[in-house]
Parts: sequence; structure tokens; C-alpha cells
Amino acid sequence: MGLLYIPSLDSKLPIVSGRDNDYYLHHAFDGSSSIGGTVFEEAGIKDGMDASHILLYGHYMKNGSMFGSHKEYKSADFYKTGNNDTFYIYTENSIKTYKIFSVHNTPPDSDVYTFNFSSVPYMLEYAKRWQSESIYDTGVDISNTTQIVTLSSCEETDYNERFVIQGALVSETPVSGGTVTIQ
Repeated sequence: MGLLYIPSLDSKLPIVSGRDNDYYLHHAFDGSSSIGGTVFEEAGIKDGMDASHILLYGHYMKNGSMFGSHKEYKSADFYKTGNNDTFYIYTENSIKTYKIFSVHNTPPDSDVYTFNFSSVPYMLEYAKRWQSESIYDTGVDISNTTQIVTLSSCEETDYNERFVIQGALVSETPVSGGTVTIQ
């Protein structure tokens, strides 16, 4: 489906979609067995990478792979350094730029995992609620965004909690020829 690129963490991860939310927990994007799995989109999302809310799941790995390095975002100082407030999703047709607007812990049955909104205003209402739950104020204006992305993994110290980073779409650049090079 695409590639998640978080420059501040030097993280470049393929994004896949499956028939359920279990297969890619323990399989690589090529289908081979993998303890770390692959970053995957919530199976119930109807519009794929064009949905107003994209939920991406990945394992918290103690060795820092997959979403293991996301713990850096628990620090407001890290977030405020350089361009650490931005991540990208590369697809066949575009490069989407997201600004991180919320960082927080949540239970696994939280309504942070709501998707398939009937309209952008409902998605924005949802995003504003979760922005207010952030462990620090990012100062990101989300009032005009048309898409948000939630990156979700287990919490590093309590696997019954989830650590969530949410980004708001701020720009989209079309890609011609479907080829993108990441430096």
C-alpha cells in the first residue's frame, strides 16, 4: 500500500493491508514468517489509504525496530527538536506529509480506534478530542485537515495499554511514474 517514513527516527517501513488484523502481526510484507510482523492498516477501513482516518498497527519491539523507536515521542523535547514533528506516507501516486498533533496512551478498546467516518467534520471532531488527550501540546492546527493517521503499538512498559501517535495531513504531492527515492 505504501511506505511509512519517519525521518526523525530513521524509520522506513512498508505498509500492507490484510483480510484481518492478525496475519501481519507475525508475517513480513512478503508473507514470510516474522516475529516483528509488518506495519498494517486496520482491515475494516473501506477506503484504504484514501480514508479520512488511517489506522496503522505495528509491534513495539524492544530492539527499536518496527514501532519500538516511537517511544522517543514521549518526550516533548524530542518532538520539538528539528523536524521531529513530521512523518510521511509514500504511495504509488503521492507523498503525503503529516504533522503530529497527538501523542498518548490508551486502552486497546478505546474509541481512538474509530474509523470509516461518514464525513470530514465527524473526523475533525474525533481528532480534536484526541488532540486534547495528548501528553503535551503540539500546537498543530488540525482544523483544515482532511485526513489523519494513527500509529498504534503496545506500550513499552504495559502491554495492556497502547501507545498512539497521531498525525494530520498537511500536504500531498503527486508522484509521476510511481517511483519515489528516499534518501
